[in-house]
Amino acid sequence: MTHQLKIMKKVALIGDAAVGKTSLVRKFVLDEFDDKYITTIGLKVTKKSVTLPYGKESVELIMMLWDILGQKGFQRTHERAFRGVDGAICVADVTRTETLKSLEEYWIPNIIRATGPIPIIFFANKVDLEDQVQFGMRELLSLEERYKMKDATGSFPQSFLTSARTGAGVEEGFKSMGYYLLFTEPSVRDDKIVIMNHEEFSFESPTEALDAITVDFINRFFYEIAASTAIQESAAKVEFDITNPTANGLRALVEELASVEKRAGRPDVLVTKNLERRRKMIDSIPKMDTIK
Repeated sequence: MTHQLKIMKKVALIGDAAVGKTSLVRKFVLDEFDDKYITTIGLKVTKKSVTLPYGKESVELIMMLWDILGQKGFQRTHERAFRGVDGAICVADVTRTETLKSLEEYWIPNIIRATGPIPIIFFANKVDLEDQVQFGMRELLSLEERYKMKDATGSFPQSFLTSARTGAGVEEGFKSMGYYLLFTEPSVRDDKIVIMNHEEFSFESPTEALDAITVDFINRFFYEIAASTAIQESAAKVEFDITNPTANGLRALVEELASVEKRAGRPDVLVTKNLERRRKMIDSIPKMDTIK
């Protein structure tokens, strides 16, 4: 009796906010499209198993799809989420050229800094919005050339025009990522790896403080998926807007996170200590920001 080989890989979906990462995952995993935009806080993790040919046999590839926060400025959150990533799907919005530039200027250097060379797939999403398209496959292939990967057969595409609404290119793109995870030797140009420095204990804005608080909570909760869900639910409960964080909003958020920790059975002394630390993070924001 033979047993199918099972392999688990961590895949990060990266790109600016509102490019459609969450909708792409939903379409691939559930074959559903939801056009209600939900800002991802921290990360969302979804599992999808695909069976792929592997020589004369087949392999069940379990893809842990990490939908990464699309807001820039969350350096600590991104660096933590990128740990252990085996492959990245870089998503741009064809109706916004700036989202393609962001992949090369911010997202790709950031993830490579954390992971080293890994397989990279490119999605140009929302191609169903034909009257709003600002770029296409030519621009995508130009970016691909700078991060070209060598695979065992030379037959796996690396760039895809996709639509989470219609499903165009979605299944093919994710499966191509799977093939690259199994068969490639990634090669990324060294001159594209940009070191991004930040001060560990300096919070110049509510965004920087939120970044640090998010990572602090995830590091001290039970595990990443539960922590990410708790942050997202807490933000919704206190009506915290991640796209326009304020110091007062952060205070409400950390109070709710303390309640989450208490309900989870963490010792009162630890809950209090964590709350006080996060309050200090907020208090370090310059006064001009804290009065917002």
